[in-house]
Amino acid sequence: MGRIIGILLALLPFALAWGGPLLAAAGLPGIAQRIAGVALLRILAWGALALGGFIALLNVFLSFARPLILLSRGVSPEEQRHVSGFPMVGSVMLMLSTIPFFPQVWPCVAVTVLLLLDTGGPLWFLICTWQDDSLWGR
Repeated sequence: MGRIIGILLALLPFALAWGGPLLAAAGLPGIAQRIAGVALLRILAWGALALGGFIALLNVFLSFARPLILLSRGVSPEEQRHVSGFPMVGSVMLMLSTIPFFPQVWPCVAVTVLLLLDTGGPLWFLICTWQDDSLWGR
């Protein structure tokens, strides 16, 4: 049961990122259109998309590229200091940034790619802790 909850929580950002098209498909485009009509929300959405994307890419860099760069410079894995990114911050900003862009689909696609890459997000938390029975319980 715990893993099912984990899967649902990992999929939640994707569902929220596709909120505008999902509302339109459900026959409720008016809600997304009212949100998209507010100019201030569109400006905030651009900022959230840019900052959330930067944080997501920073998390990827800190998780994968930084250790490889340090290794190529001759720093052994034991000597490398662990540097944490910003867990959940990028994912939250990304999933909230798409609804003001309704009815455009490109922000949803861009956010989906960034959410898949964001190693500080709930999807990667689920992937990294999947085998931990003490967390998910049986």
